[in-house]
Amino acid sequence: MKVIKKIVPVILALAVSVLLIIFRTMPTGKLWNDYSVLYTDKNVSDSLVMQAFDSFGVQGFVCESNQDVPYVFTNEFLDRMTIQINEDFEDFKYLKDRQKYFYDKTQSYRLYYAPARYKKNLADCASYLETATGLKAGIDSSSSYMRLLVIIFAVFVVILTVTSKNKALFVAGSIIPAIYSFCFPFYSSMIAACMLVLCVFFFCNLWKRAGAFKIMYKRFFIPAILLFSFVLSFSATLSAGFFYLLTVLGSASVILIYFYLEELYLSTLSFHPVMIRPAKMISPYGGKKKLVLLSALCATGVVIIFFFVTSAGNFSLNSSSLQLPAESAQRDESLPQLEDYYLWNWNVKTYPYRSLNQNNSDDGVATYPRYVLSDGKIENSQDVMVYNDSYKRKVFDQIDQLEFNSIEKVIKSQDADFVPGYKSSGSYQVNIFSIICMFICFAMLLFIYISAIIRKGGKK
Repeated sequence: MKVIKKIVPVILALAVSVLLIIFRTMPTGKLWNDYSVLYTDKNVSDSLVMQAFDSFGVQGFVCESNQDVPYVFTNEFLDRMTIQINEDFEDFKYLKDRQKYFYDKTQSYRLYYAPARYKKNLADCASYLETATGLKAGIDSSSSYMRLLVIIFAVFVVILTVTSKNKALFVAGSIIPAIYSFCFPFYSSMIAACMLVLCVFFFCNLWKRAGAFKIMYKRFFIPAILLFSFVLSFSATLSAGFFYLLTVLGSASVILIYFYLEELYLSTLSFHPVMIRPAKMISPYGGKKKLVLLSALCATGVVIIFFFVTSAGNFSLNSSSLQLPAESAQRDESLPQLEDYYLWNWNVKTYPYRSLNQNNSDDGVATYPRYVLSDGKIENSQDVMVYNDSYKRKVFDQIDQLEFNSIEKVIKSQDADFVPGYKSSGSYQVNIFSIICMFICFAMLLFIYISAIIRKGGKK
């Protein structure tokens, strides 16, 4: 039984490590469902991009040069004449507005959409185009920010290692959190990993002290930090939260393994050292209260700042600051959405039947004469069209009937509540709850830091 008890934590630690690596989740910066985006400097010729697509096997792509009128013609001559005559009117400006989907926000880069299965092919195309032209090209994903997040975590761990009173135990307890930080490099889960190693740091400094668990429980900020780290991890994704739970279990298993190995080592000594001072007389900060808390604040603050830098798009640090059309929490009015497409389609279909005594707008109802043969007589009747949800659904379904790879097909593949806007290439969607949790964590650490500094007679 004793052997089994010692083997179980080894199995758990190894199993958690393997599971983290196998089921790692890397943010890809993907902006569109089912599609990846290639961007090139607008001075790169379209023909050269087509050549690259052909060479690297990219098919089914959507670009400005292969667009046509996105309309299922019933009377092609009449419909095309209607579009041509009215193309400069407000009701028909959709065709011009949709072209904005093929450029970044500054109109400096041309965009090409391809099915997501060609993502690697697009990356090869981008490398080829950059080499061939010397101009910028890339795709809508970047892992550069992931590396920086991992670096932030690593620096924080190094600082805690230097200040720890039990360096070997702290390093051992931080191994699995380090694996987690690499396998789930989301902003909030990275802060959660930092909070976990901070709790491991506190525990290591009280290692084998009498009343250690009681003191850690009584010092409200330690359980508060640990509990809130769980909330942070789940605010990233459910999978990140679940594997964070496994990470805590794995880290505890490693610490237990360390305990068994230490006991085995001590059993070979003739003299067993005993910790005389109880935990209540020992500082969990390792005598470096200001440095430890300030490091935790800085790590959290840098992650938050970096989130805004890579998401706001107002910084020109690298290609990931490009603002590309994508789903956004706030609509950019310059980008049309499907509602604009429905209305344009309605105008094309009904314009020939509107009264010349009325302006171009209507009340959502159009009538036009129809002549039918009834009992050997030609009779006059009227057909009525109504701009309603049924009409919109019909137009929505007809998008698949378009005989070319239209931008409307790309938009249709998104969620039903798709709202167009601009987003930084290489950033991933962060929900508002995750952002709030990151700020709460920073505020909590700031409160602990201020309280620890101004408290008189407190231990360092």
